Amino acid sequence: MTKKGSNIALQRTQLDKRLAPLRKANLAAPTSGWIRSIRTALGMSATQLAKRMGVTPQTIKDYEDAEEAGTITVATLKKIAEVLECEPHVLLLPRESLEDIIHKQALKAATKIVNHADTQMKLEAQGTGKGFKKKQIQELAEEIARNMSRELWEE
Repeated sequence: MTKKGSNIALQRTQLDKRLAPLRKANLAAPTSGWIRSIRTALGMSATQLAKRMGVTPQTIKDYEDAEEAGTITVATLKKIAEVLECEPHVLLLPRESLEDIIHKQALKAATKIVNHADTQMKLEAQGTGKGFKKKQIQELAEEIARNMSRELWEE
């Protein structure tokens, strides 16, 4: 493996370790959204939050609606979080480990490559059996994943 490849693998492993506990946590937003849920849990009215932020109560309603709709900006979330004494966290949380994502994508890429080659061979009456083809796909997938080949994310 190249030095670059080993650095990427190390970064992926470290990131997977950091993300694993988050995947286990229930981070789904409450149905009413985080802003409204935290505000009401603190016993704070929309008018009180608006006053603390220097905006109108209608603006708070708009923010809460925007959060529910998924259109609120990160900058707005940061301002609200500050007033609610919260830490804003915006992150991409992979549904599964990065290693698993790489493995699945490598299998897709290898399957595409091997199927293409097998089709060409069949046209020349040199097709291979299913077992051999499966083995080729597995070996090529491992190589693509290990080397982080450009084929990994080609469509």
